[in-house]
Amino acid sequence: MTYGPAGSNTVYAGVNDRSTSLYRSTDGGSSWQAVSGQPTGQMPQHGVVSGDGSLYLSYSNDIGPNDATAGSVWKYTPSGGAWKNISPSQGSYGFSGLAVDPQKPSTVMVTTLDRWWPQDEVYRTTDGGTTWKALADKSQRDASAAPYIGTGIGHWMTAPAIDPFDSGHVLYGTGNGIWRSKDANASDSGGTSHWTAGARGLEETSLADAIAPPGGATVITSMGDQGGFRHDSLTEVPAGRLKNPLMSSSTDIDFAQSAPAVMVRVGTGGAQDGAYSTDGGSTWNGFTAEPVPSANSGHVALAADGFTIVWAEAGQAPYRSTDKGASWSKVSGLGTDAVVVADRSSANTFYALTNGTLHASTDGGATFTPRATSLPSGRLTAVPGIAGDLWIAGGGNGLLHSTDGGRTFTTLTTVKSASALGFGKAAPGANYQALYPIGTVNDVTGVFRSTDKGATWLRVNDDAHQWGAIGSLGIITGDPDTYGRLYIGTNGRSLQYGDLS
Repeated sequence: MTYGPAGSNTVYAGVNDRSTSLYRSTDGGSSWQAVSGQPTGQMPQHGVVSGDGSLYLSYSNDIGPNDATAGSVWKYTPSGGAWKNISPSQGSYGFSGLAVDPQKPSTVMVTTLDRWWPQDEVYRTTDGGTTWKALADKSQRDASAAPYIGTGIGHWMTAPAIDPFDSGHVLYGTGNGIWRSKDANASDSGGTSHWTAGARGLEETSLADAIAPPGGATVITSMGDQGGFRHDSLTEVPAGRLKNPLMSSSTDIDFAQSAPAVMVRVGTGGAQDGAYSTDGGSTWNGFTAEPVPSANSGHVALAADGFTIVWAEAGQAPYRSTDKGASWSKVSGLGTDAVVVADRSSANTFYALTNGTLHASTDGGATFTPRATSLPSGRLTAVPGIAGDLWIAGGGNGLLHSTDGGRTFTTLTTVKSASALGFGKAAPGANYQALYPIGTVNDVTGVFRSTDKGATWLRVNDDAHQWGAIGSLGIITGDPDTYGRLYIGTNGRSLQYGDLS
């Protein structure tokens, strides 16, 4: 949707209809008519009315961000009803992002959509679309503020913006963040424009897991799109993603509680779908074999001593390896997609909560047998350093606690609901891990901390810091070395952290 000149009551709206996709209202939206003579077969992505009254539109045959295979750019002159195709190029891709310089109504920028080869492009015209210049090869890019995005022009570019007070100041969004230039108009005279990463530390990613190993890296993540990062500092952007393999998405990560430099992660999109590290995540080695060669991703657990790996690939039953992923054997006693959790003290003990039954293994994950039944579904976690100490975040059933390896559970009366639970360094003078649930306490939903095993709770976020669907993701962990520090995974806002105020 875009608006006509000030005071005109004109509004344009694009709709998802390839036959009639553009409508206009001249009475502020009370009534609408299809704009005559409009292009068909595609749909408008963006539209901007320039200072001279012209309407510029980018079109694609799919709403995106993927699957666009055709597109065009048009200029519409409302005074005479004339349409003109001003597309800067043609091919099996669409056009999406569009911006008009408020100071110079004939200066327009557009972006391609899904032009995967050789790359997407940003075009710029200063004569209303009669001629265009491509900026990719006439720009220099500095990604030092976010090295992991590389120096390519980007993809999924749908939101360019030209500063109304500075024609050279331009920003546009990509699937990896934001590029920013202070001299984007240098190309108008044949020069080179310069671009920097304009959103340092911000990344539109969805977390899959986060671990905070004691005495090592501050936190290490697994996530969609970027795979994951090792964060040695919370105030500096990591130099690069976890690699060897460089996964496009990682679905789970774990470390050995008694040997925290040993880690495993799993996912998809790399040369291998799983890997291990023996130096705290600085370097990795891909598994040389997989449980089911046609599968990937899923959930992984690592024994407290780092010897046994249990991996349930998506859609598969769990398998175990005792040789760093060189060979695998199927686990007995668990079904498809069982999520296995390692005891954080006893190296041979693993657990799994499936269909209301707590299963346990005391032979290194080879066989699992039931220990407790009639339990709620939820997320099972094990307390660091204490054998057999388990918690279930049971959704509407609140928090359940076991101190006997899952044979019996006690429900906490102080918590009405809980979608996830994390652990962190004990408070000064306390001898039990600080508890951090996402849930509802005293009819207030939020993130809480308890330093007395759940007898009392303190909310540690507020209504202005809820970060979207954190409960559905259920990714939360305290810091083992810094009391009060907390990490929360989000669905689209990457990893958040907080310290005691």
